[in-house]
Amino acid sequence: MSEYDLIESGIEDTPDSSGVVTDENGDLVPSKPRPLTREDPLRVRRVLLALAVVGLFGPALIAWGSIIQLPAIGVLATIACAVVLALMVCAVTAETEASLNRLDYVVLGLALVLLVAWATTELFFYPAYGTDEAAFVQYAAQLLIHGHDPYAHNLLPALTQFRVPIQFATYKLNGALTSTLGYPAMSFLLVAPAVWLTNGVQAIIIENVVFLAVELVLLFKFIPKTYRSLAVVVVLGLPFLFDYTIGGDIVTMTIPFLLILAYHWTDTGRFGRLDRMSIVRAVCLGIAVSISQFPWFVAPFVI
Repeated sequence: MSEYDLIESGIEDTPDSSGVVTDENGDLVPSKPRPLTREDPLRVRRVLLALAVVGLFGPALIAWGSIIQLPAIGVLATIACAVVLALMVCAVTAETEASLNRLDYVVLGLALVLLVAWATTELFFYPAYGTDEAAFVQYAAQLLIHGHDPYAHNLLPALTQFRVPIQFATYKLNGALTSTLGYPAMSFLLVAPAVWLTNGVQAIIIENVVFLAVELVLLFKFIPKTYRSLAVVVVLGLPFLFDYTIGGDIVTMTIPFLLILAYHWTDTGRFGRLDRMSIVRAVCLGIAVSISQFPWFVAPFVI
C-alpha cells in the first residue's frame, strides 16, 4: 500500500513511539520502512567524501610547518589547504554521481601529493630511523650490493650509521642486543634498488612511502564506489599507518600484496582451476611472506 493509498483509506501516516501508524478507528497499522531512494547512496558518498577531505587538513598543516626550511613544500601545503577548503564545499554540494566521481579522483590526487609533502617534512626534521628493523634491513641491502651475505654479518654498526635511539633496539632475553638479521630475504632484496638509487639516504623510508602510496591507490580501486573515499581516511586521515611507514616498519611493504591477495580471494580456484587472477594472488602471498613474518599469520586463512 502506497502513501497515497494510506491517505485515501483514512490511515494517518503518523507513527507513534512504537513505530506504527493508526487508522481512522484508532486501530494500529504497522508502518513499512521507507524504501531506499537514489539519493541515499549519494548522501553517503557526500558524507564520506567530506570526511576524507577534512582528514587531509592534518597532513597539509604538518607539511606547512616546513615553509622556512623547505619553502617549496610549505607553499605546496598552503595551496593544498586552499584546495581542501574548496573541495569541502564541492563535496557537500555535489548533486550527481558524475560530479562525485570526479571529486573522488581529485581527492585521491591531492592525498598522494600531501603524502609526499608530509613524508618529506618528516624526513627533513627527523632523519634518524625509528626502529632497528629499518636500520638492519637497509644495512643488509648495502651488504648485498657489495657482495656479502647479510645473514652472516654482525649488523650492530647499522644502529650507529642510521642513528637509531637505543630504546628502539631489540633486546634478547639475556639482555644483549640483537645483532643479526631476522627477516626473510625479500625484505632487503626489495630495498636494494632504492639503496642504489638514493645512495643509501633514508632508502627504506622512501620505499615505504612509495608502497604506502600504492596501498592508497589499491584501496581506492578495490573499495566499492560509494565508500572508496574511506581509502584516504584510512591511509592519511588516521595517522597510524603513516607513522609505521615513516618509522621504517617493513610490514608496510607487505600491505599492497596482501590487498591484492584479499581482493575477491574467495574466487580462487572456484571452477577447479587457477585462473590468471588466482595465480596473481598466489604470487602476492608468496612475496608477502618473503618480506616479513606478519603475513605468515594471514596465510593459513587463505590457503
